[in-house]
Amino acid sequence: MMPAIASPAVVPRATLPPGLIDNLVAGVDLGAHDVAERRLLDLLAHTQKRFHDQIVSSLFERTMSAEDDTTNIHVLSSFLEAAARLDPNLVRGEWISALSESPIIEHRICAAPLLWDHAEAMPGDVSLDVLASLAKPATEDWYVFAPAMAAAKQLVLSRKSAMGIFEALAKSGDAEDRQSAAFALVEIAAIKPEVVPEKLAKQLAADGDAEVAEQGRRLVDGIAGVTDHERRWAYGKFGLGGSAVSDAPDDGQAGD
Repeated sequence: MMPAIASPAVVPRATLPPGLIDNLVAGVDLGAHDVAERRLLDLLAHTQKRFHDQIVSSLFERTMSAEDDTTNIHVLSSFLEAAARLDPNLVRGEWISALSESPIIEHRICAAPLLWDHAEAMPGDVSLDVLASLAKPATEDWYVFAPAMAAAKQLVLSRKSAMGIFEALAKSGDAEDRQSAAFALVEIAAIKPEVVPEKLAKQLAADGDAEVAEQGRRLVDGIAGVTDHERRWAYGKFGLGGSAVSDAPDDGQAGD
């Protein structure tokens, strides 16, 4: 006779102490990101792990439901951003998507830094479509597109597909988008020139806008020394039939 299998115990949902979130955010000034991070770290460090998700969920819900109170939204956003830096897994991708799609600009201002934080800590978890929707210099507020562009620059160092964001901007009919793409790519080339496509650099150098073309020429110069081997192995170092080492040219130029 088979022994009976005990049913799993039902663990009741943790209940936050009344007033916990109010006390957490009370007295924090607009822009006091360091204060928010220290407070949240202290709270999480002295709270059982089973409460952490609910604490951050409450912060997100309060951020989304705050009624036309710009200061309150920004202060709550500081705590969400702090959570992303302290434990990126606490800030869910669907929350960032909801913030990015909101017509309330303060929500989008919160979404972009969250993507930036994730780009640094968990680059594989960043949804490129969400990021692309915010990296719009010609149509978005500076406080939205600037951190989104910073996130895209960070991501393109490790994720090849992130270059699509800059390629789309480079094709934009608005010169501001193309200028922003050109400036960003010049910065990227200064750090990791092998990830910048030569074709894209030449496209920008031939742009009809003088500022775009100037930055495009700088970009062409900045990647001039990159070899085909370096471009091929800019990201992964192993292929189905070899590696960056076994595929190295005989003249040793890849190791110079």
